[in-house]
Amino acid sequence: MNHLSRKGRVLRAIDHQPLDRVPKGELCIDDRVVGAWLGIDVTEHHHRRQFAEDLGMDLICLAAQYPEPCRFDRLPDADQVGFADIDRWSRETDFFVFVLVDGAFGWGVRCWGFEQFVLKVAKKDPAIATLNRQVEALNTTLAQRVAARGAAGVVLADDIAYNNGLIISPQMLRRDFFPAIARQVQRFHAFGLRAFFHSDGNLNQALGDVVAAGFDGLQCIEEAAGMDLARVRQDHGPRLCLWGNLDPVFVTENLEPGAVEAKVKEVVAAAGDGCGFIFGTSSGLFRSVRPDLVARAYRAAETPAVRGQTPLCGPPY
Repeated sequence: MNHLSRKGRVLRAIDHQPLDRVPKGELCIDDRVVGAWLGIDVTEHHHRRQFAEDLGMDLICLAAQYPEPCRFDRLPDADQVGFADIDRWSRETDFFVFVLVDGAFGWGVRCWGFEQFVLKVAKKDPAIATLNRQVEALNTTLAQRVAARGAAGVVLADDIAYNNGLIISPQMLRRDFFPAIARQVQRFHAFGLRAFFHSDGNLNQALGDVVAAGFDGLQCIEEAAGMDLARVRQDHGPRLCLWGNLDPVFVTENLEPGAVEAKVKEVVAAAGDGCGFIFGTSSGLFRSVRPDLVARAYRAAETPAVRGQTPLCGPPY
């Protein structure tokens, strides 16, 4: 197989097509992790690029930079929202560029606080419908703009679950949130963007809704919250590209020799040896992460013992 570009490798993973190796990347990367890897105090774009290249990443995910504070009666205008160095990433590199935007659930918690937000949902407060319309309009405009600037995908982040299950009932999610989410996904696709959903926690009760909303992929798949990568792949793999799953404990703590490599092989094998899969942590790379352990994990995802000697994927099954 001819060598694939980084962007091409991610696209083929999303489409369940043959690959030369498992693509890799993170939902977020703290600048302090980059600084620790390079031995610097101030991190700029070329340092972030070097870090991603050193580790063999294939994608970059740029979080929306929203103004503060949040106003419950009005979300920011799209002109107030930025994505750091999006033009440089999309035009000067071959990384697959995702942008990360917040969904209505996240906005509701941020603007009203968790208890007040959940209470409004339970009481069928009309403010929830207003919030959904505002988030839908904002994210649609942002998606259109980043597509014009070379982004290739959108990650819609909404932490709708915790370790033991969904924060609100599946029925409430279907009533108040998934219709607006599905419309956003449809518009992302219309702009030529691939759409992923992100949530921490145990999403098992909502996975069917994520698929029905039209997402191309799911990011996180938190093992510590009871998410079984192999089971998710078995049930939804034909329609979702799965991204993440490595528990951050394997890149933050000193474990016995070989533990990182063994876990990576387990993760990739559970994902079907890479078919429709992007390797990364379930959490992103936060301050406590050790970049040397991340590098070990990423190298392990490329070894012939993991990759095998034949293409990783066939057509969607």
